[in-house]
Amino acid sequence: MSEIGLNINVDSYNNEGIKTIKGNNNAEIYKLYILKNKRRLSLVGKTVKLGYVMVGTTNGDVIENLNITNAEQGEITFPITNRISKKDGVYSCQLAIYGADGFLEHTATFGLTVEANIFTKIAGEIADSKDFTYLENILDKASKLSEKLKENTSSATNANSNLESNITEANNINSKLLENTSTATSLNKNLESNINLAKEVKETIKDLDTKNIEATEKIERLEGLNAKAEELSNNINEALPVKDALVKNTEEAKAANTNLLAANQEATSKNTELQASLEKTKEFIDGLDGSQNIPQLRLDVTELQNGLKSNQSLAYSGSSISAENTLEGRTEGMKIKGRTLVNLVDERVNFIPNLGSNTLKVDNNVTTYSSVRIEPNTEYYIIKNKKTDRIICAMVDTLEAENAIENLPVTVISQDKVYKIRTTSKKILVCYIKTTLDESCKICIAKASSNYTEYFEGIKSFGEAEQEGDKYKITLLSHGRNLMNANDITSNSTQNFSNNNGIISGTFSRINQGTGVGDFKVRKKTKVKVKAICKGCRIIIQKCWLEGGEYREIIDTNNWSNNSNQSTLGVRVCYVDKNSKWYIENPHSNNSNFEIQDICCYKSEDSNSNYEPYKQDKKDILISAPLPGFDFGEDIMYEENGQVKITRNIDNYIFTGNETMRDTTEQDEKSGTGKYKVFALTVNKTIDINKNINNNFPKEQFNVAFQNMDSEGLAITQYGVYIKILKSKLSTQDTEGFKAWLKANQTVIYFLRTTPVTEIVENCVDIDLDTYQEKTYFNILNSLPGTLDFKVPSNIGSVVQNMAKEVNNIWDVINNLLVPSIVKANGNLAMLKLNNNLN
Repeated sequence: MSEIGLNINVDSYNNEGIKTIKGNNNAEIYKLYILKNKRRLSLVGKTVKLGYVMVGTTNGDVIENLNITNAEQGEITFPITNRISKKDGVYSCQLAIYGADGFLEHTATFGLTVEANIFTKIAGEIADSKDFTYLENILDKASKLSEKLKENTSSATNANSNLESNITEANNINSKLLENTSTATSLNKNLESNINLAKEVKETIKDLDTKNIEATEKIERLEGLNAKAEELSNNINEALPVKDALVKNTEEAKAANTNLLAANQEATSKNTELQASLEKTKEFIDGLDGSQNIPQLRLDVTELQNGLKSNQSLAYSGSSISAENTLEGRTEGMKIKGRTLVNLVDERVNFIPNLGSNTLKVDNNVTTYSSVRIEPNTEYYIIKNKKTDRIICAMVDTLEAENAIENLPVTVISQDKVYKIRTTSKKILVCYIKTTLDESCKICIAKASSNYTEYFEGIKSFGEAEQEGDKYKITLLSHGRNLMNANDITSNSTQNFSNNNGIISGTFSRINQGTGVGDFKVRKKTKVKVKAICKGCRIIIQKCWLEGGEYREIIDTNNWSNNSNQSTLGVRVCYVDKNSKWYIENPHSNNSNFEIQDICCYKSEDSNSNYEPYKQDKKDILISAPLPGFDFGEDIMYEENGQVKITRNIDNYIFTGNETMRDTTEQDEKSGTGKYKVFALTVNKTIDINKNINNNFPKEQFNVAFQNMDSEGLAITQYGVYIKILKSKLSTQDTEGFKAWLKANQTVIYFLRTTPVTEIVENCVDIDLDTYQEKTYFNILNSLPGTLDFKVPSNIGSVVQNMAKEVNNIWDVINNLLVPSIVKANGNLAMLKLNNNLN
C-alpha cells in the first residue's frame, strides 16, 4: 500500500489533485496537507468533510469526518477505496473545514481523476469474443481443473467422515444443553418470584418509613404546643403585676404609631417612585426587540443560530458590491444579467428655432438646440463628455412659436460631468451647450433609474464596447479588503527592479523618477486610507480628492523620510475613483535605492487596518453577442450541469430600408400641423406590442392619440410597425424618401421574445468567483456593466452569536442588579406595613 502526499490550499486554486484507477480499494493512501498562505493550517478542534461530484453531472457523494492524523500540522489521511473509485471520470472535489462551534471556516477545491482499468476493459473484450482459440484455452483449463478435482475427491471423502463424527458429538452436546436450559428456566421462574416478593417488601418498608416520619412530626408538634402553653401560663402570671406599666406603654406606643404613620407615608411615596422606575425599566426591556421580552428574544436568537449553522449564505445583487462577514470560499448560483441604455439625445438632429418676437428664447446668442421627449415627474441624468463647458436646459410643453415662452426659467449645469434633473409636467426638455470654451463637448440624457453616469452615444448593451473579433468580453472581478494590487507595478526604466510577492525594490537614478502605475479597485468616488512601509521612496496618488473635497492631480503619502536608508510608515487618507492611479516615486535629490512593502488600501470606514496582501479572482468570458437588458426583461448567463449557458430573452430587429412599406399619412396623421409623415412597415419578426424599445423614436401605442400627437413616435401593432417622422428629415415625401432615411440612420428595435433561446458559452465551465475572509468586493469591469446575482458563504452566524452574548449580558444585569434591588425595596416596604398593623 503506497502513500502519496498532496498539498491542498484553502486560499488559492489547486492545480494538482488525486489520480487513481477505477476499482482501486485501499491500494493507495493520500496524505492531504492543508495549507493557508503557504503554511500548514492547524486542524485542532476541527472537523473536515469531502464532497465530490462528476463534472457535467450531479452524481457524487459526501464523505463525513475525514481522518485527521496530525491536527497541528494540518495532516489528513485519506485512503482511496472503491467508494470513490467505482466509476471512471473527472470529478470536482471540495474540502469543507468546520470549527468546534459547527460553523464553516474554510473550503478548498481540487480535482479527482479516476482512470479506466485496462485489465477490466480487456476482460470485457475477451468475454464478448467468439474466437475459437479462446474456447480451446477455456476447455484446456477445464480439463486441468478436472484432474485436480479427482485428486481432491479423496481428501474431501475423508473430511466428510470427520464431519459426520463431529456432527454426532455436536448432537450429544445439544442434548445436554437442552437439559441445562430446562433447569435454567426453572431457576429463572424462582428468581422472578423472589424479585416480586422483594418489591412488595420494599414498598412495605417505604410505607412504614412514611408513617414513622408522620408520627415523629406529630409528636414534635405536640411537644411544641405544650411548651407554648407553659410559656403562655408563665407570661400571664408575669403580666398581672405589670398591668399598670402596660397601660403606660400603650400611651407611648400610640405616640410612636403617629411617627410610624408619617414614615409609612414617606415609604409609600418612595414605593410609588420605585414602581414608576420599574415600569420604565420594563418598557426599556420590552422595547429591546420591538415587541418581545428578553427571554423570548434569547430563544429567538438561539433558534436563529441553529438555523444559521446549516444555512450561512447571503444573497447579493448589483454591478459593484461590497459583501461583509464573508468566508474564504466561492460564490454560489452566479447569474449575470444584461443591461441596455439609450441616449435620448440624437446628435444628428437639432432643433433650430426662428428667433422671431414669439420665439422660445433661452439665450439670444445660441441658435442650435437639442430637444428630447421626456416623461413627467421623472429623474434624468444629463451627462457631459467633459467637465469644462456649461449646459443650459429648460422644460416646455411644445416647440411651436405661438406657444413659446419668453425668458423661460433655465437650469445651468457647469463643471461637474453629471447632473440629475427631475422633470415637471412638461413634455419636452430643451438643451444647448455654451460652446465658448470647447465645441467638442457633447451630452447624453438617460433615465436616472439606470444608475449609470458615464457619457455614451446611441443605444448600448452590456459587453458591446468590449468586442474582440467576433466575440464580446464580459469581465468579472472579486477581491479582498485590499484595494491596491502591488503586482500591477512595473519598472518604467528604474534599475535593478524587483517585484516579489508585494515587496518592490530597485534603484532610482534621479529625483521624481517613478515606476509604472497601478489603479485602485473601485468604480465610484470612495474615501480610502493608503498605507505602506517605505524606504527611499513614497507613493504618489493621481487624480484624487483631499479629505476636505478639494481635487488634486497628485498627492503623496505623508511621513516619508529625508534619510533614504530609513523605513517609515507612509499614510494618506483621500478620495479616489476608477480614474485614479498610483505609483512609487523618488523624493530625494540624488540616486536612491528603494524598497517598499505592505502596500495596502482600505475603505476609510474599515475598522481593521492591518496589512493584508491583495487577493483577486478575475474572469474574462467571451460570448457570441452582448447581453441586453430592459425593464421588461434581460438576457441571463448562468451555470447548469457543468456548462455555462445564456438564456436569450431579448431579440432585436435592425431596419434595412428594404422592408415592404406604405404611406398612411392621410389616414393616420391628424395633428393638423402638416409636419409629419406616417409609414406602415412589414417586418419578418413578431414584436411584442408593449415590451419593446428603439434608439430613434419615442415608443407609443397605436391609437387616436398617436394620430393626433404633435411629435414623432413608433408604435407596434399586430399588422406591423407604424412610424411617425418629421417631413424635414426626408429627402422626398414618399416611401422612397423614408427608405433612404432608414438606410442612412440605423434604427434598432429591441423586444421580448415569445420563446426564449438557450445558448451554450464555449470554453467556459464556471462563472462563480472566489470569496475572502471578512470582506469581499465584487465588480463588473465592463464600461457598461450588467447585474450580478449570487450567494456567498458568510460568518453571519458568529455575528448573531455575539449579539446573543450581548442579550445575555443585559439579562444578567436585570437578574443581578435590577431584580434584587426591587425585591429588597418591596421587602422593606412590607416590614413597614407589618409594623404599622401591629400597632
